[in-house]
Amino acid sequence: MKASIILATYKEKDNIGRLIKTILEACKKDKLDCEVIVVDDNSPDGTADVVNKEYGKDKRVRLIVRTNEKGLGTAVGKGVKESTGDVLVLMDSDFSHDPNDIPKMVRLTKEYEIVNGSRHMKGGYIKTTWFRKLATFLLRVYMSLVLQLNITDYTNGYIVIRKNVVNKLEIDKIFYGYGDYYFRLFYNAVYKTGAKIKEVPVYYKFREAGESKTNFVKHGWQYATSALKLRFGR
Repeated sequence: MKASIILATYKEKDNIGRLIKTILEACKKDKLDCEVIVVDDNSPDGTADVVNKEYGKDKRVRLIVRTNEKGLGTAVGKGVKESTGDVLVLMDSDFSHDPNDIPKMVRLTKEYEIVNGSRHMKGGYIKTTWFRKLATFLLRVYMSLVLQLNITDYTNGYIVIRKNVVNKLEIDKIFYGYGDYYFRLFYNAVYKTGAKIKEVPVYYKFREAGESKTNFVKHGWQYATSALKLRFGR
């Protein structure tokens, strides 16, 4: 089984080199065949330069620089289209997610089509501000009411999914916007392909370097309206 780890980046030069190193070490330790696909939106801080300098000769790492398009959702979608693995690993590029969770999540895809890293189930944890914890909790309650999926975390962004499930979906109608691609993927995979989701507890921490691109008011509203469109149509 080969895993494609997709990292969408914008101004992550202080995180990306160390993150890739940790991912490759975790895969090697578990004897997991993997590729790391970095999709960078032409970051002005030199994110792509770091990847080229440190991993330009490593066949396990592929760099895609987009100059005519920007956005988290479409960047992840680009990585999905370019992937060659049997399973896809979608995760943040700011070290909020622990790369050492990848092997165990990948192993679970032998039994389940989707493995979701949850901050809210027993054993999971969010290390961030009280405001972000509250906002995340309220959004989780809202998503559960609207989408009615049997999961505890709709917006974490840490997921492993079989590539053959994604191939049955309309990628361009899922991967756009900001983090709302995440629950669109869940919703479509479950209701259109019958995919089963297994949740595992994960530890989430706030970024140590770089600046967050999340605007809680703007993106919270975007998530809320996107969920309604998914459930009830446009």
